[in-house]
Amino acid sequence: MIQTPSTEPGAGWVEATEVLGESTTVVAVLDLAAAEASDRVFLRTEDDQATFGEAAFRARRLAAGFAEIGVQPGDVVVLYMHNSVDMVLCTFALGYLGAAASPVNVEYVGDLLTYVIDDTGATMAVVDASLVPQFLQAAHLAREFEGGTVVIRVDEQVDGVDVGQFTSFDEIAASKAHLDVASTDQSSTLLIIYTGGTTGPSKGVIVTNGHALTFASDWTRCVAYTGEDILYSCLPLFHGLAYLLGVLPTLLCRAQMIIDRRFSASNFWSRVIEANATVAHSIFSMIPILLAKPESELDRLHRLRAIYLGPSKYAPEFRERFGVEVVEVYGQSETGVVTYAPFGELPAGSCGRANPHFEIRIVDEMDNEVSVGHPGEIIVRPRLPFTMMRGYLSKDPETLDTFRNLWHHSGDRGFVDADGWYYYVDRMKDCIRRRGENISSYEVEFVINQYPRIVESAVFAVPADVEEDEVKACIVVDRAEEFDIGDFQEFLSTRLARFMRPRYVEIVDELPKSAAQKVEKYKLIAAGVDGPTGITIDFDHPQNRLRR
Repeated sequence: MIQTPSTEPGAGWVEATEVLGESTTVVAVLDLAAAEASDRVFLRTEDDQATFGEAAFRARRLAAGFAEIGVQPGDVVVLYMHNSVDMVLCTFALGYLGAAASPVNVEYVGDLLTYVIDDTGATMAVVDASLVPQFLQAAHLAREFEGGTVVIRVDEQVDGVDVGQFTSFDEIAASKAHLDVASTDQSSTLLIIYTGGTTGPSKGVIVTNGHALTFASDWTRCVAYTGEDILYSCLPLFHGLAYLLGVLPTLLCRAQMIIDRRFSASNFWSRVIEANATVAHSIFSMIPILLAKPESELDRLHRLRAIYLGPSKYAPEFRERFGVEVVEVYGQSETGVVTYAPFGELPAGSCGRANPHFEIRIVDEMDNEVSVGHPGEIIVRPRLPFTMMRGYLSKDPETLDTFRNLWHHSGDRGFVDADGWYYYVDRMKDCIRRRGENISSYEVEFVINQYPRIVESAVFAVPADVEEDEVKACIVVDRAEEFDIGDFQEFLSTRLARFMRPRYVEIVDELPKSAAQKVEKYKLIAAGVDGPTGITIDFDHPQNRLRR
């Protein structure tokens, strides 16, 4: 188990081996778990499961198969897959080869998917058969992927898809070739995880083994996770939360993880009960949704003791109704768990105290530290080597800007009180958070602006009925009287992931701009859902689209 470094003032830099121990890579931890707890169940889905021993065995066979078709150390392989045991095993298999997995959001389609495929530089992808049509459409336009290898995993039969023309996942997974395990350490890249951008395209976060393992180990303290726990997760594995804070903590603790396909508010508690779970994953918006459901006998028929991640302001109400602690921390894919509290000790509204693995400051726009209780940007740097991201893939200028003055600038606003408790306030830049996803307004605007007769657009967040945001777009249209809103909605549905599609659209004569001709989104945000015209189209209510 990873140890906690000294918190004494001036403790400074800590040697990685003092914290990580001898197992400094994910596959080394997997091999150790297979040796010590071979027959314990590790992962379960509705149609598959693997013990720790089976996971290591299957991952090694898969690694040998990947090597036979050309995967080498340093390669990146795209995983465009639904939640499955096989998806997890792909990440391990690539780890044995010193290659990196890049799990991609399965709702990415069209230009956005093309961009991500290109950005990874990958020439190989593992794709579920049900996702092949949209993947091939995007990959065909990806310059870097031209002539690349597509490995098809048959999750279901799809009309019009001839899986025989692609490399078979099952054949690779059955390989009996000799496996040469690559020499890797905590500095070796494990994953490329794409986060929603703010004012630019999504960026690939380079996650090392050391980053992944400390992130996972810190999480075990947040929820007091042990080998006796069973974790239920209905979150997608292409996100850092389900993998880094689910699969890997379960591996470290020799616990068990049940992986569901998606979240269902009506079935959540029955699924938790069926899984016999003691800990569950969530995103912020799930907590008020569950509280809004009618009371039921299932509310207390479960064994759940903790749910992560949720807004701690709901913790008293959630605890009173369901008997479950809501755990909130502050962190990012780029960093890890920056603030947390020992399980059960978090004050409502706070996201914890400083993790001893990090130095934290709250600063103004010139990076000067602000006074206690005053909001500012949260900036972070590690006390351990290779325990934060190595940078953004293929984006050196953005990496240097993020780490200006030798601190990682989170882009988040927060404050700390006199007792050392930290509080998250909001995003400082133009990022929208919806259904647990960070959305780049730049990417949504890019797609909107491709629609005929749209002159320009501005995309921003407006309050949602539950936690997090809804997406609104203000658009300037040439010959607005001829604009076909139904056709526009259909256009967006084929080019944007569902969570990225604006719920609200307002046609305006012009966008407010500064003297430098920058769109003043704060004015649009202040106007709210109704907007400057007072007439907004609500796509969620097609029978009553106009709001006044």
